[in-house]
Amino acid sequence: MSKGFNSAIIGFGLVIAAHALPSYAAGNSLASARLQIMWSIPVEAFPGPPAQVGQTLVPTLYKGFFLYKASMFSNGHINLLGDMLNLKSQSLVLIKNIDEPSPQIIELPIKEAQPDLSQQPSWFDVWFEKHIFTSNQPSNIPSVFDFSGDDSQNIWLGGDTHAYMDIASANHSDDYIEKLDSSDRSIWARSYTLGSNVSVVAMIPTSAGLGVLSEGDEPGFASLSLLNPTSGDIAWTYNFGNGKGASLAKGKDNSFVIATFSDDGSGSTYQDNVSVLSLSNSGHLQHQNVIRKNFNQESGAYYGNVQMSVSGDGVYVLSRWDKNLQPSELTKLSARGKVLWTKEIPNSFESGSPFPDETVYCTGSAISTLPNGDAFVACALSRQIYFHEFDQNNGSDLETSFPIPPCNKGKLLQSLSLFPREDGNILVVGSGPGPYSSSSGCTWLGRFVPKA
Repeated sequence: MSKGFNSAIIGFGLVIAAHALPSYAAGNSLASARLQIMWSIPVEAFPGPPAQVGQTLVPTLYKGFFLYKASMFSNGHINLLGDMLNLKSQSLVLIKNIDEPSPQIIELPIKEAQPDLSQQPSWFDVWFEKHIFTSNQPSNIPSVFDFSGDDSQNIWLGGDTHAYMDIASANHSDDYIEKLDSSDRSIWARSYTLGSNVSVVAMIPTSAGLGVLSEGDEPGFASLSLLNPTSGDIAWTYNFGNGKGASLAKGKDNSFVIATFSDDGSGSTYQDNVSVLSLSNSGHLQHQNVIRKNFNQESGAYYGNVQMSVSGDGVYVLSRWDKNLQPSELTKLSARGKVLWTKEIPNSFESGSPFPDETVYCTGSAISTLPNGDAFVACALSRQIYFHEFDQNNGSDLETSFPIPPCNKGKLLQSLSLFPREDGNILVVGSGPGPYSSSSGCTWLGRFVPKA
């Protein structure tokens, strides 16, 4: 279902605040830079007695839009994936071309996928759950968290499906992918069993096929697969083990670059390092490099993420670990995986010393590559949004900061996304608090103007 932006927003019970927020001046370096808020979409939380929404009992009802992901398609337009909520109803929607005067809202046609019979619960699990506890059959309703678009204007949706919990309270799910055509009609939906509890976290279309990054809750379930975009069949799968917080980018010659947390191989620790892998379009490992070592002191802990942006001569990797007073770091690697330089990100946490548990870490971290080849990084800390431009040659940093927009209600930003434009400006999508956080907030589109 597609409508014009204003009528669609009203039809879903929302009010868009177009150009309603102020333009902010920079806080320090790059003093002439400005952040202009172009519009915002609110989400209102109504805490109260638990209410039934579908098959779920929730303590808070919502009205508005929850953002899952912002992405730029090959046509250069920016799109948003998220839930449109109206108290006890919700729809997964795509807001298309938000950088245009008249974006569209599409209510996505989510299709169920047939399960992989080899991963269904045993007859004993089914009987035990049905007669001893409440029935816990696999759910055929997909959960979608990721999306991407290809050169033919097809849309790819990714997430998980067939989720259930066995009698040992272990979670299970399959990867889920759905293909929509350029008219937003469902072509096919499929599920893939690549681990015991997995979900699609990133997808990149290439001329060789669709690259699909999958993660699981347990070590050893992270993988990259190449799918035939017509049939959905898997051409190959490369398992790279522990991959929590992994990120995927397209390298040269349709290769794939993965940045991920990884253990040190000793078996006694977990997620100690940040590793970068490069795979050919035929699934062969080209090179692998550890760029950050021994920052985790808690076995089984997972407190951060890894993000990437490809540059003309290599790749930038931004790693964040929200524990043990670890700063965020930006590393530049050559196309062959050689580390060229590494820089700490200023203002990536505020120490709670002498009470470490009160330390506040940067949220909503994002990275992109500017047209001139420099790296551009953003994150939010203490009601400020910090922007950094790192020189591509030596990593020297220029920093600027702005207050978080008022519609975020003073809460932490859950996500930031950066989209450099050819005119030198950078479009910024911000959202917070996070989905289903029991707090009101908003999603907004802003324009970062480096020079007045």
